[in-house]
Amino acid sequence: MHGIIFFYIQKFADEATSGKTTWLKLRETVTATDNRYLPNEVYPDADAIGLLQKIADTCGEPLPLLIERFGEFLAPHLVKVAGQHVDPSWQTLDLIENTESIIHTMIRAANPGAEPPVLQTVRHSPNELHLVYSSGRQLCLLAKGVTQGLARHYNETIMIEETSCMHKGDPFCCFVIQDESNETHSTKSPLSETIAFDPRSGDSLSPQKMNWHSNLSDPSGTPETIDNFLVKGVIGSGGMGRVYRGYDNR
Repeated sequence: MHGIIFFYIQKFADEATSGKTTWLKLRETVTATDNRYLPNEVYPDADAIGLLQKIADTCGEPLPLLIERFGEFLAPHLVKVAGQHVDPSWQTLDLIENTESIIHTMIRAANPGAEPPVLQTVRHSPNELHLVYSSGRQLCLLAKGVTQGLARHYNETIMIEETSCMHKGDPFCCFVIQDESNETHSTKSPLSETIAFDPRSGDSLSPQKMNWHSNLSDPSGTPETIDNFLVKGVIGSGGMGRVYRGYDNR
C-alpha cells in the first residue's frame, strides 16, 4: 500500500484516539521494524490493516466502521495531494469519475509497486454515477468513506447504494451514487421556484400582478366560452392579445 496512506493513518490515529495511545506504540504492535513509513514508499497491506485494527480496539468500535470513518477523514487530504490534477470546477461525482484515468494513473507511474484499486465508472446523469470497485484488498468500505468525505468536502448531499459486494461473494463491488444537492424538487435547487402549480380547480386561481403595461383599451365583450373552455375572466392583455382564465367544461 502507498506510503501516503500510512502518513494519514498516523494523523487519523491522533484524532480518533484522542491521545489514548501514541503512534509509536501502535506501530510497535504491528511491525518489528524500526523504519518509519515514508509517503513515497510502498508497504505491506497487512501493516495498514493492523494499524487500523489497533486504532479500532483503542476506540472500542468495529474495524469496518473505523475503516469507513478513516475514508471520510482521508478524502479532503487526497484532494489536496492530487493538487493540480483536480479541476477546480469538479464536484464529488466528477472527481470520482476521473480518479482512475488521472489520479490512479499518476500513482502507478510514480510508484511502480503501488496498486491502487481499479475504479470503473458510468455517468448515467449529471446527478448519478455508477462505480465499480475492484481490488484484492476488498476495502470497499474505505471507498465508501472516501466518497462520503468528498461530499462533505464539497458541501454536497449524496446517497450511496451498494448493489454488489466482494464480501458477499460478488466478483466486484458496485455503488450507485446520487447527488441530491441539486435535485429539482429540493428547496435548495435553483429550479425549485421556477414553476408554481396549483392542482385545485380554476375557481381558486387568482390573477398574478404584472409589471408590464398594455396600450390596448380595457377588454370588453368577454366571451362566455372559447371552444370547450368556460371563460371565468381576463388575466391580462398586451401586445399579443388577451389571456383568459377558464376551465374545461367537458
